[in-house]
Amino acid sequence: MYICSITNTVTDTPVLSLKSNRIFDKSTLTNYIDKFGKDPINNELMNIDDIIEISIPEINQNNQNEITNVSSVPSLLKSFQSIWDNLSIELFQLRKELDITKKELSLSLYRQDAAVNVAVNACKERDDAIHALEQFMKDSGNSQNDVVNNAVKETEKETEIEIDNDNEVDNVDEDWLPISEKLNEEQIKLVEEHKTTNKSLRGKSPIYSLVQENENNDESHNLSTSTDFIGTLKVGEKGLLTTIKQNQKGDSAVLVYSENYFQLISLSNTSLEPLSEIHTSAKGKSKKTVFWMNETPYVLNFPAQRKNAKADSNNVQLINIQSKEKTGFRLNSENLKDITSVIGHPSINLFIVAFKDHLEFVYDLKSVFIQQLSSNINSIHLHPDGMLLGISYIDGKEIDIYDLSERQFKLKIDWGVENLIDFEFAINGYLMIIVVEGKAMVFDLRKNTVTLESNVDTSRFNGIFIDEGVSLIVCSSHYVILDPKGKSIVSSGAINTSSQVLSLHTDFENGKIQTIMATDGDSGDVVLTNFI
Repeated sequence: MYICSITNTVTDTPVLSLKSNRIFDKSTLTNYIDKFGKDPINNELMNIDDIIEISIPEINQNNQNEITNVSSVPSLLKSFQSIWDNLSIELFQLRKELDITKKELSLSLYRQDAAVNVAVNACKERDDAIHALEQFMKDSGNSQNDVVNNAVKETEKETEIEIDNDNEVDNVDEDWLPISEKLNEEQIKLVEEHKTTNKSLRGKSPIYSLVQENENNDESHNLSTSTDFIGTLKVGEKGLLTTIKQNQKGDSAVLVYSENYFQLISLSNTSLEPLSEIHTSAKGKSKKTVFWMNETPYVLNFPAQRKNAKADSNNVQLINIQSKEKTGFRLNSENLKDITSVIGHPSINLFIVAFKDHLEFVYDLKSVFIQQLSSNINSIHLHPDGMLLGISYIDGKEIDIYDLSERQFKLKIDWGVENLIDFEFAINGYLMIIVVEGKAMVFDLRKNTVTLESNVDTSRFNGIFIDEGVSLIVCSSHYVILDPKGKSIVSSGAINTSSQVLSLHTDFENGKIQTIMATDGDSGDVVLTNFI
């Protein structure tokens, strides 16, 4: 007789979890895995392949068959059993969440008590010091009055500063609390969405069939780009194409030109006809200030300021590239010329403006918070779950992982003496690609370590591009192909093209990987082509 670890009832179809070595009812555990993708006991990631069926002795099976045959309403009992299993799973999950909530509440109460104790002790010490100074004043005479009064003021000031510092550590901000709650809600939704997408796309990248075809023909794995271009977009007076900003889904992109032209295009079509086009006056800032927020493309514009403008007036514009709508608002940072980049949240109206040495957070076009940093920023990238922010520095050899909800640094990734160029989170949320001089590294966020390395040419670095299936990584003129689980490198090498790759998009429906490139030469035309 076997008891299910979730329902605590006897099961006719027992199975063993290889993750926790516990016994479950097969249908109950299968339903749990489909919903959460984890082991119910230790929360380790698992799938159907991680369970083993347990054989029941013949004598037990015969007895159970007799019991089943005796029942006069087997179908009704089966229905009740299914409902019971679902209720048991829900109750089990609620108990786990309740336990986590109790622990978090206990920790919060402990921190609150500690903060109160610190404040009480500080006030007591201040009162004792004031009393001692007053007594000293009486003993020393009235000639000491001025000195003593100044000392009392300095003592009160120092005590207040200490208490304020404790509040800063606790990171309490009533204006930020609703934003923090929204970030946590969206993180849950985005994680579930990415899990479903990763499961459906894993191992289905068309790059694997290309590699297999090359192996069968005993040919090199080196990729090339088709000379039969799918489409060409004439640049004209827009200037050179400087960068491409794709949305997180990978089906749309904004082309950014040196003369502050912006073109929105769809990557799901087979041409490069622009869906929308705008031109701004922010000379020299276009590459830094275009971003996607809540699946909508924007550019941060800096209109000319009037000499007699009030200090509280708007100093920047947010332009929707798709609708061309302009909205003014104010950034609190003083020198807008120090902006290095802007990134937006994938599902709410929150974006982050990176300056040289600090970050400014804007929610619903209202500046809500400024985070000072100890070093000058090199680049920032947002994790696909919309919660973690990666920050690299110009004079450093490390990446800080910053929690937006708690507004605290959670992790420091350091690899020693090599010079960091840039990094990028993969869409699956598990991997991060780090590029240092002459090398691309795959960093596993779950294991907190570099798992794979590959030599690449970084002399013409213009970004890290990862396809939606997390199977192909392109850096400058080099590529790296990962296995479906991201645990090994299938192939790597140079791309046979003289043009500059600026984006990747996987067309899973038609089995193609498309790239947008800026051609060499005077024309600098933009082309859409396939890897072959």
